[in-house]
Amino acid sequence: MPKYWLISDRNNNGIGQGMNTAGLTYWVSDGGDLTSVGSWQKVRTQNAFQKLLAAAADEFPDFPPGQNEQQSHVTLLVHGFNVSFQSATSFYQKFCDSLFTGQDSLSGLCILYDWPSLGSVLGYEPDRAHARACAQDLTDVLSILFDYLVDRQNATITNQANACKAKVSMIAHSMGIMCCRRQCRRHGRARINHCSLACLINSSWLPPTLITIFSIRARRTITMAQPS
Repeated sequence: MPKYWLISDRNNNGIGQGMNTAGLTYWVSDGGDLTSVGSWQKVRTQNAFQKLLAAAADEFPDFPPGQNEQQSHVTLLVHGFNVSFQSATSFYQKFCDSLFTGQDSLSGLCILYDWPSLGSVLGYEPDRAHARACAQDLTDVLSILFDYLVDRQNATITNQANACKAKVSMIAHSMGIMCCRRQCRRHGRARINHCSLACLINSSWLPPTLITIFSIRARRTITMAQPS
């Protein structure tokens, strides 16, 4: 399966600073310098990307009911303010290589949602406008994912072999939080308005970050304070 996954809202073949009026584009990569668009292969349609992703998740280890903590992750990463395509993909590659590579790493895969930040410290207000404008596209992505999970849940009722093998999570940084949370609440369906867990983390290379774990049955948000 592909190692790296990208959903882009940028124009100019996925590397621009404006929103793509033709809609989202989908990309995969097996490695190399992800800051170069030449390292990415464009997936022609949303449906083809979805099938690739579902096939990749089906390759995850199958754990019996009650051992869901051992399941692999499908994580959606949303970057923040002042991030160009090159900065976003560099951040994403470092993130993946830090959390999803190595003996003690998480198992699973991570998808970058790249909204068109201008990549400039002077572009806060334009970035804010872009984040708001892209929120509906992100909501659509989450809605499609939710529909897929519901279909798998219903299929599992008749055959437990159809059960999902992955946990779905979202990580948003800085202004990406506004794009994925507040704007989804404004534009999205009620079923993705709720989060089962929201917490802040710190590390030497990742600024304070909101991690949101979405659940079909989620009904509340729990905020955990940063450690002192």
